[in-house]
Amino acid sequence: MNTDLQKHYQEIKPALKKALGCKSVMAIPAITKVTLNVGLGQDATKDDVERTLSEIEKICGQRPIVTYVKKSEAGFKIRQGWPIGVKVTLRDKNMYHFLEHLVLVCLPAVREFNGLSKKSIDRQGNLSFGLSDYSVFRSIPFEQIKRRTGMDICLTTSATDSESGYTLFKLMGLPFKENLSGDGNGNEE
Repeated sequence: MNTDLQKHYQEIKPALKKALGCKSVMAIPAITKVTLNVGLGQDATKDDVERTLSEIEKICGQRPIVTYVKKSEAGFKIRQGWPIGVKVTLRDKNMYHFLEHLVLVCLPAVREFNGLSKKSIDRQGNLSFGLSDYSVFRSIPFEQIKRRTGMDICLTTSATDSESGYTLFKLMGLPFKENLSGDGNGNEE
């Protein structure tokens, strides 16, 4: 069963091919995977790890894995083998369901959200951004949230440069900040 976002991607493929000047249908960029990463810090207890695992599973519909410290670091007071975070990689149906929920429900619910920055797209056309609190996902009842935790989201594409990645994301409906003249206070230069 296809999601609305998958159908939308199929509809924008001809426009994307024309805008980027692709000669082949296989050269049209697509979102290949979405990676979610939640850092818990060195003071994470076993209960924090289990709660975060269950919350991320509710958000994305897929069981995440625990990431561990690879090398002890005395300056950060961490030891090798300690749990440090949780991550999950979404593809296909789960990826499109998550993206649809993110774009339509969660990003508009973020306080003072003005759009994603075009500078968040790297040279390969991948988009990386963070949420300061993943409680904007309504899959988790607000009363059950014990600790405010941030989340890093990376959208990996098959694009070859940042401009083709930006064109893909813009046509897919991701909200970007408009390039406005003036300083941060809204004053024009």
